[in-house]
Amino acid sequence: MEVHVRWAGDPRYAPLSHHQGKTHEPKHDLEAAIYLLVELTTGKLPWDDQPRDMIGSLKRQAATSQTLFKDCPPQYAAIYTYITLLNNSDRIEYSQIYSKLEETWKAAGTDSNKPYDWEAHMKAEQ
Repeated sequence: MEVHVRWAGDPRYAPLSHHQGKTHEPKHDLEAAIYLLVELTTGKLPWDDQPRDMIGSLKRQAATSQTLFKDCPPQYAAIYTYITLLNNSDRIEYSQIYSKLEETWKAAGTDSNKPYDWEAHMKAEQ
């Protein structure tokens, strides 16, 4: 039996399926995370300040034309493509997503194994 699950968050981060009235699947959480990554990277989303009823079509346009990822590392678009090509029954290979994120960190000159600044402060205080 299929259970219909609705999105319960901000429509700016909602997956396209939400705007189409479809049920929520696990892969849609990753789609929402990509929108958040884009916003964290660029400071905005292409549909910011747009009417709620326009957000779905603007997302479709931005993703199709790749303007969503214009000022982002190319790995974001690759992750998005991977997510959108998943069928609902497919197992999500999180290692693929993580490896793409690691590529962005390396390209930015960061070390994902290095402790965060607050972790370093915590160790110094001990």
